Amino acid sequence: MDSSKRKEGDAFLGEMTFAQMDKCDCDECGLSCALPPPSIQAAIMNYKKMKPSPTQERTLIKRYGGVSIWKIAMPLNSQPLTEFGNSHRFLYYKTVPQSVCVKSIGQGVVGSKSETDSRLKVDWKEGSGSFCCANGGKAIGFVSEAGDDTSKTDENMTVVYYALKATKSSVDDFLQGDTHPVENNPNLWATNLLSLFKKHLASKDTKLDEKALGTISDMVATFENEDQN
Repeated sequence: MDSSKRKEGDAFLGEMTFAQMDKCDCDECGLSCALPPPSIQAAIMNYKKMKPSPTQERTLIKRYGGVSIWKIAMPLNSQPLTEFGNSHRFLYYKTVPQSVCVKSIGQGVVGSKSETDSRLKVDWKEGSGSFCCANGGKAIGFVSEAGDDTSKTDENMTVVYYALKATKSSVDDFLQGDTHPVENNPNLWATNLLSLFKKHLASKDTKLDEKALGTISDMVATFENEDQN
């Protein structure tokens, strides 16, 4: 492969979740990386050159073992960040402007007519959250679009949410053990989060009660403050 094709391939892989190494959000790293056919790489790169659009930003906040916390900033009409649902997750909706409509990605190739037509509106309220079980590896992603009220043109239209994730294996290990963490353990947050996963997996409740929501929002606020200091 000549250098120009290699650079094009590297640029393509650089946008893929599995190419981010220790910052990979899938939490199941270890998969082998292989270049897709050159024709597909070229088609995607050409499409992005022809139709530039905002991108969603994903930042790793904290990770310990199979437990991690991610911050996702989702500008209006930005391209969705898609991942595979191999992990259990809590979603905490930090900032959701009233004039924005959030939708989950649809069926089919992301960006295709069939996919965009099958997107479903989700009920995200600022300061609330939800629990999602691992779905066996099906694609997950969200987009933000202008809602019915577009009069607030000066409003910041970026949605910000947090994904607190745990691999199935880390939860299984926690369920099988009898862990009594030391209170000054710097990774106590991960144990507390696994306890929440244990509770919601047992109840199958997708909604967060006030106690769970308070625990998650306090955890997020703590790490936000650490990042600013």
